[in-house]
Amino acid sequence: MKNIVIISESSKLAMMCKKIRTVGYQVYSCADWIQVRKNKYRRVDFLILDIENYAKKKFAFSLEVLKRHFNEPLIFLCCPKKSEKIEKICMCWGFAGVIYFSESANSIHNKLTQGIKSNIQFKSQPDVLLPPEFQAFVGMSKKIVEIKQQLFRLRKSNAPVLLLGETGSGKTLCAQILQKISVQNNTTFIQANMARFAPSLCESELFGSSYGAFTGAIEKPGLFEKVNGGTLFLDEIGTIPLEMQAKMLRVLEEGKFSRVGETRERRTNVRLISATNLTKEELHNTDIMRQDFLYRIAGYVIEIPPLREHKEDIPLLIINLSKILGIKKTFSVEAMKKLMDYNWKGNVRELKKILHCASLKSEEKCILSTDFSFV
Repeated sequence: MKNIVIISESSKLAMMCKKIRTVGYQVYSCADWIQVRKNKYRRVDFLILDIENYAKKKFAFSLEVLKRHFNEPLIFLCCPKKSEKIEKICMCWGFAGVIYFSESANSIHNKLTQGIKSNIQFKSQPDVLLPPEFQAFVGMSKKIVEIKQQLFRLRKSNAPVLLLGETGSGKTLCAQILQKISVQNNTTFIQANMARFAPSLCESELFGSSYGAFTGAIEKPGLFEKVNGGTLFLDEIGTIPLEMQAKMLRVLEEGKFSRVGETRERRTNVRLISATNLTKEELHNTDIMRQDFLYRIAGYVIEIPPLREHKEDIPLLIINLSKILGIKKTFSVEAMKKLMDYNWKGNVRELKKILHCASLKSEEKCILSTDFSFV
């Protein structure tokens, strides 16, 4: 017999408990968190929380605390009447589903059973079979799972990879994961943002320089030389001047180059990962990028979707970012709805900033929709 704990102050609680017991469950009821902590239950399979208590901030804890306290039960939200808005954002809180006071015993039983099946299916997703390095890449939507699988397939390849995506979508994270899971994971990994290099110094930064090659030049190796045998990640590669793109063709094709100011030919063996926020149309604009250069850096192209195209991952991202930022507050119904409805032009980076600012602004134990400051 499976055990259910219902936390509610509703007058309809007794009727619901009686209803659920008729379909074979052991039911315990509590009015609040204080009673929950006093009662030491041996095993809890399901938790049902009354939305009236939860939304009014009478529960000063998160679902993560409940899950740890009861050893990972399935948690359902209980509502007095049917609401499409509640059902839509139910997953934002991390609930397994919504149960209504007016539902029949069999209907509730079916929802609880379906919750078990969904939980088993979730735990058997390909994501759990991936290396632990993927834990930082939060998301279970179809698009994100596909990105993870693409990265995993590339772990044994030395082909150059081009990451496409808007600012803040996770290109750097993908590059770091790819390096960690690849056969080059024990070799040198250097990350460079090409936008910070002045056009006149770009060549010396990439290839190195010899003493006296130009005013102030010293004897120093460039990025291609430093990372020999490892992985070089060039972010904002679309900012490299066309003239410099032409000079990079040989090192990309043959692994040969010369430092600025010398004629000696040097060799390097580099696995190149590039990233840009340029669109495909912009990449094929010859005023921005040479096509022969593009074909050399784009051995394999991965398009990272913007956050607005996989909003179903927002609840998981909020949980993860809250842990990173040390946010221990809960989120109100309207706050979650506002986060789900927003367009997120700045993607995950903007979400992180919004959560951080809201946690600082909020003076309550629950973050409200009014605590968000969107630019």
